[in-house]
Amino acid sequence: MDEKKSVCHCLISGGIGGIERLVASLAKEQAKSRAVSVLFCMGGGPFAEEVESIGIKTHYLGLSSGFDLMPGQIAKALSVFRRHDIIHLHANNPVLFTAFLLSRKKGIFTFHGLTRSHRELRLQDRVKNWLTYQTLYRSGIQVTTVSHFMANLIRVNYPKIQDVRIIYNCWGNLVQAPAPRTEMRRNLGFKDDDLVILTYSRLVSNKRVDLLLRAYEALGSDKKKSITIVIAGDGPDRGRLETLSHELGISDQVHFTGFIHNIFDYIRMADACIFSTKSEAFGICALEAILMGRIPIVMADGGGILEIVKPVETMICKPGEVNSLTMEDVEGLTRALENLQKNQEKLKTYEPVLRAIASKYSPQKIVEQYDRLFSSKNQK
Repeated sequence: MDEKKSVCHCLISGGIGGIERLVASLAKEQAKSRAVSVLFCMGGGPFAEEVESIGIKTHYLGLSSGFDLMPGQIAKALSVFRRHDIIHLHANNPVLFTAFLLSRKKGIFTFHGLTRSHRELRLQDRVKNWLTYQTLYRSGIQVTTVSHFMANLIRVNYPKIQDVRIIYNCWGNLVQAPAPRTEMRRNLGFKDDDLVILTYSRLVSNKRVDLLLRAYEALGSDKKKSITIVIAGDGPDRGRLETLSHELGISDQVHFTGFIHNIFDYIRMADACIFSTKSEAFGICALEAILMGRIPIVMADGGGILEIVKPVETMICKPGEVNSLTMEDVEGLTRALENLQKNQEKLKTYEPVLRAIASKYSPQKIVEQYDRLFSSKNQK
C-alpha cells in the first residue's frame, strides 16, 4: 500500500476482541499518512467509539445477521468502497464480498481464525465458508493471516488458496499511560507483595479459563494465600466460571472484573499472565503482556499464540528459574503457578528483554509489512 492510498477496513462489529483491537491499531497508524475509514456490518461498540474519537470515519450497514443480503446494504457498501483505493476485509460476509467484487478495487482478506477450529460447523457456517472459498479463489484478492498455524489450516481447508502471506498482529496503541502498579493494587485491595496472575479474554469455551481455576485450586492452602487470580473480560461463560470458583472454594481469591477498557492498567498491575486458550489464531493478549514486561504462560495446544511465546521462552527460561512458558495440562499450570511464586522477584528483571521482543510487533512495523505487500502485488 502506497502511503497515499486510502484504506477501508471492514469487520462485523465495533465490539470487543482481538480482531477489533488489531484493526484499531492499524487504522490509527495508517491514519497518520493516509485517509482511513472503518465499515461495520452491524453495530458499534467500544472499538467503534475509540476510532471515532480520533477522527477516523466510520460507516454502518446495519445488517441483522450474517446472511442479511439486501440490495440497499450492498449499494451502501459499494458506495463506501468506491471512495477508497484499498479494501481490507477482516470478515467473510456476503454483502462485503458482493460489494468488493462490484467495486473492482484492490483488496486484502485477512483470516483471523476459522470457525471449525472452535466448534462443529452449522449449515450456515458451511454456506459462508463455501462463499468465502469461491470469492477468495476467483477474485484475486490477496489473502493474509496472522500466524503459521493459521496459514497451515487455511491451506488444508481451502486447498486452492495457496498464496497465503503471514503478517503478525501488532500490539495496541496506548491511549494513555497505564495507571501506576501500586495505585492499581491499592484500589483493588491487593497487597504489594501478592503474586497477581492475570488472564483476560472474551469469556468463551475455547479460552478454557476453567483450567486456570482448577490449577489454582490444586495449590496447597499456604501457597494460595499469597496468589491472587484476576479474570478480566466478559462473555457467555462468565456465569459458569463464577459458579466454578465457588464450587472449588476459591472465590475469595479470584476476581472477575468484567470488560476493561484499558487492559494495560491491569497488565502492569499483574506479575504474570496465563492464557489457557486452545487453537488460538494469534493471541494478541500474549503480545500485550510481553509489551508490558509480563511473561505469558500458555498451553502446548494453544495454536498461533505459541509463535509469540516461544521466542520469549528461548530468551528467558533457565533451569532453576522460570523454566518453561508452555504447559501441557492442569497439573502443568499448577507447577507454573508454584514456579512463578518461587521466582516472583526474578520476574521484574525480564522486563527489558520482553519489551525488546515486543518492539518487533509495533503498529508502524506491521503497517509497513502491509504496505510492502500491496506494492509488490501492484507491480505484477
